[in-house]
Formats: sequence, structure tokens, C-alpha cells
Amino acid sequence: MVEALRRTGKQELNAEDVMKGKPLPHYVDLGEKVIVDEDKRGLEAFALFPSTDPTIANRKQVNAGSQELAIWPFAHELCEQNNLHDPLATEIHWKGRRKIMADDPVKLTLRVENYIDAQDKVTGILNAEYTSKKGKLLSQITCAFTANKIN
Repeated sequence: MVEALRRTGKQELNAEDVMKGKPLPHYVDLGEKVIVDEDKRGLEAFALFPSTDPTIANRKQVNAGSQELAIWPFAHELCEQNNLHDPLATEIHWKGRRKIMADDPVKLTLRVENYIDAQDKVTGILNAEYTSKKGKLLSQITCAFTANKIN
């Protein structure tokens, strides 16, 4: 797989290393890798929402807020990959398709689109999808954001 990634230009990162210094909470399967696209505007990872989390424990399914928070450390990683810092969400939309259950790893795909490069910052749309291991769409998140350039 590493050779296949090299041919595509994608980077394979250790999930635990990616989470270092990123904002909490970290809903990530640390046993999996984080794959960053060649253009550094997208990534794939596996999210894991533990049943021990107090926001999940009493219902065993993952709420929209936890799903939204889970994308944020990865948004920070994409910013770092693009020499940006301090991303700020300006608007978030969540659409649930199926339940995400606690303790069940799900694939998380993020992609930055509508990237507008201004003088000292950028704006864009971060699209995220959670899918089951069988490829079924579980939920979608669209987040407008701004981030500052590193000088």
C-alpha cells in the first residue's frame, strides 16, 4: 500500500502523531493511518466515538455535535499541510443519513473546496462525510471557514 500511495502522491501519516497539539476532543481510531491527498486539500481517516464519552454513553449513538467536533483536529491538520493556522468555522451544516454507533470505527473523508486565497488569509468550504466500513453514507457536514496564513 505504501508504494501505491507514493505513486498517487498521497501521504500516509500516523494518526497519533497527527493528533498531537490539535484541539480536543480526538475522536480518531489511533490504530489507523491518516491519508492526505497529493494536493493537501483532502484527507481520509477513521473516526472512533467511544461509548465511554459522556456525550455518547447514555444513548450509544453519536450526536451531530460530536460528529462536527471530530472533524476539527483534521481541519487543523489540513491547515498545517497548507501553511495556515487558526482555522475558524463561520457556518456549519450537518445532515444525518444513518446512525453512527459508539465503538464502531467509521471512515471520515474531508475535502476543502471553494478555496479563496486572500492577502493574509484564506476562506473555503470543508466538506466531510462519514461512511460505514461497507461504504454506506452515514452523515455529511459542510463547514465554511477562514484561516490565517503563516508568514
